[in-house]
Amino acid sequence: MRTFQKKLRTTGALGACALGLGLPAPPPVCADFAGVYVQGQGAMVTRESETNADLGWRAGAHLLFLEAYANQLFGGPAGTITQGVIGPRFDLDLGGWNLTLRAGGGLMRQGGGDAAVQGTGLVARAGATLERELGRLFLAGASLETEAYSLSEGTEYSTSGAHFEGSAVLLSLHLKFELGLR
Repeated sequence: MRTFQKKLRTTGALGACALGLGLPAPPPVCADFAGVYVQGQGAMVTRESETNADLGWRAGAHLLFLEAYANQLFGGPAGTITQGVIGPRFDLDLGGWNLTLRAGGGLMRQGGGDAAVQGTGLVARAGATLERELGRLFLAGASLETEAYSLSEGTEYSTSGAHFEGSAVLLSLHLKFELGLR
């Protein structure tokens, strides 16, 4: 009797596995447990109804659904724009392509160039990135991001004195080097 029960359990388990293999599996979500990356990027940036081409870099780290990164763009009339952002991210594997949705907030510094306001402030960002692997450590992709910021003149953010608020839309192409744990 025990032998028959073992065979029945084994047959049932094999049948359940076979049935499971016939069903489509949901795509992996947040395939990377943790990672660090650095990327070079070229961006078309629209700020205050003016569009410019900028070059820049981004370096960051992510753990599960949280990401922190430093972003710097330079070359446009705004001069050098440096940001430190932290917030949630969501990854979705689309069969060879990776879609990343992110949002966050942090600090921003704008200086140099012909910018009307050179100062420090707060920034909120949201966007989407579509990437494809170019080997084990490199990815190429495109991003569409938007941001809203509030700057005060000088090196420290203040709610008094000269104050400037604005927004931007960024469309960028990038090449990324990433080390991660899956």
